[in-house]
Amino acid sequence: RKEDATLFSQLKGFFGTSRVAIRKLVLAQVLPIPNELVVEADEFMSTIAAAIGGAIVLDRPLTHYRLHTNNLFQFRSGDKASLLRKYTVMDCLAREVPPRLASCGIPREAIDAILEPIRVDAERMRLMLEGGKPWQTFAVERASFSLDYADVSPAYRLFKAFVLALTLMVPPRRFYQFRSWYSTTKLRRMRALLGEPTTSAPIVQAGMESGN
Repeated sequence: RKEDATLFSQLKGFFGTSRVAIRKLVLAQVLPIPNELVVEADEFMSTIAAAIGGAIVLDRPLTHYRLHTNNLFQFRSGDKASLLRKYTVMDCLAREVPPRLASCGIPREAIDAILEPIRVDAERMRLMLEGGKPWQTFAVERASFSLDYADVSPAYRLFKAFVLALTLMVPPRRFYQFRSWYSTTKLRRMRALLGEPTTSAPIVQAGMESGN
């Protein structure tokens, strides 16, 4: 169902690297993995495995994810080599996952729900690397906003309208340079004054509300 696919796309971060266990019988149906996926092979495996056999998210943490300078997927902004590597694998996922899901009998609308966040991320990275038209930045940032949040305050919506207007006034590369600078400054803390939006992912939001 589309609803299940949307929920999976919101929670797929819980199925990465050491956080996922897949039955051997299911994994045999998932393989082979595209050679281009030097990273993000876990997302490919988890997505197809969930389509074949379903998935369960445990309600307690069992692992720690360490961030360091040699992370292949999580990296400092401005690292063009890492950004290009990440874009390559995201673009590969956007091409390779749909036909595999279709072969599992997943309906088109559910596939679109799963792939939309991947396509948005890939397009955002393409604009960072190659540039493009301001309206393309506007489209990808508006789509990302719709995917990320279930409810926002009027003040935060006004703030986001300002950000979207900015996407139409500057080239994509310049906009993302400004966005990267903003995320590393104390200015981002001012966003809390507008009322933090409610995230789309239910488990993530529950953790935030309980202080976890």
